[in-house]
Amino acid sequence: LVWMSGCGGRAEEAALNAEPHLLTQAECSVCGMYVHEQPSPRGQVAYRDGTHAYTCSIEELRAVMQTPSPHGQPIAAFVEDLPVDYELAVDLTSPLSWIRADSAWYVFGASRPLVMGKPVLSTASEAVARSWGASLKTKPVRWSVLKTTPFSDVPREVTRE
Repeated sequence: LVWMSGCGGRAEEAALNAEPHLLTQAECSVCGMYVHEQPSPRGQVAYRDGTHAYTCSIEELRAVMQTPSPHGQPIAAFVEDLPVDYELAVDLTSPLSWIRADSAWYVFGASRPLVMGKPVLSTASEAVARSWGASLKTKPVRWSVLKTTPFSDVPREVTRE
């Protein structure tokens, strides 16, 4: 994940050392809702100054990543790693594991009531993503596709719409 400014070593080291935070009472940087009360997967961004921005969804995470911040460029982004049976991940207060956004696999096409924006599933496992994709008749994508392609322009074979 390379969204850093500055000179080499220290910025790279900061990115490697960035860790996700627990959500507790964090407010979404986009909509202002309490993130821990929203259905997963949720996201968060770490900035070089140690500040974190939190989001209710993957779509909102993209918006935060694309918006200039007084904290500078993001050094890392994180998403929740959904369980294989993602439909059971409905207990909004139970935290899931966090994974780096650039190492995750993403799948469109699932129904996730109450998710802010277009629902996108996130997982650390390529095998799980391919299984979800097969059942939803979509193709898994990586962060490089998600962060640069407007959701309205994601190909039909990816979104199943």
